[in-house]
Amino acid sequence: MDTTTDRDVAAVMCDGTVLRADVRRPATGAGPWPVLLARTPYGKDDALRRTVDRAARHGRVAGLLRARPRDPVPARGGALLLTDAYPAGPFDQRDIEARHDVLTWTGRALTASLEVAGRMTAVLTTTSDGPAAWVARLCDVHPDGTSINLADGVARTDGSADTDPQDVRIDLWSAAHVFRPGRRIRLQVTAFAHPRWEAPDSPGTRRIHHAAARPSRLLLPVAE
Repeated sequence: MDTTTDRDVAAVMCDGTVLRADVRRPATGAGPWPVLLARTPYGKDDALRRTVDRAARHGRVAGLLRARPRDPVPARGGALLLTDAYPAGPFDQRDIEARHDVLTWTGRALTASLEVAGRMTAVLTTTSDGPAAWVARLCDVHPDGTSINLADGVARTDGSADTDPQDVRIDLWSAAHVFRPGRRIRLQVTAFAHPRWEAPDSPGTRRIHHAAARPSRLLLPVAE
């Protein structure tokens, strides 16, 4: 499949800084296409370009972004026992989700109540060329867009054998909750929840895969 590259596409960060990414996509067709985001510490070198080239040739859009470890994603609510600057409990997550280094997946608005009770798990199909932390957070999105955290967890990989995609299971602990009609289920994924969970201080590329054969997924215990 022929591909094309949109060079230096601007992305405005939460602090106003403008970063630029190269977006590799199929050259023909109107889309939409599945999207693969590759997040790297700094730079857009040839090895990383080859990664997104392969994704584009298989009909996916691949975005290559630079992470900013000096500005880690802060912890916002949840089961915390930290200082007064990081209070525990449910909080609106919209400012966190607007960051460049937080990925979100959101379901359709529910037409009926959905009750979940028990252990919850996020399974991410990932690759990494170095040690990585994977932070996942389940949220209840209200009709006005408010996104309230319900449960979260972290898993770590050493990156030593990640040449092939591997499933990373993130334990979100147990909870009982009713998603009301009109609300949506959202999953956040990032590498930080500072200072609760820190990412390894090492360069590397982290990828989350969405192929039909190896889907990333959210497992919820639906009450009968």
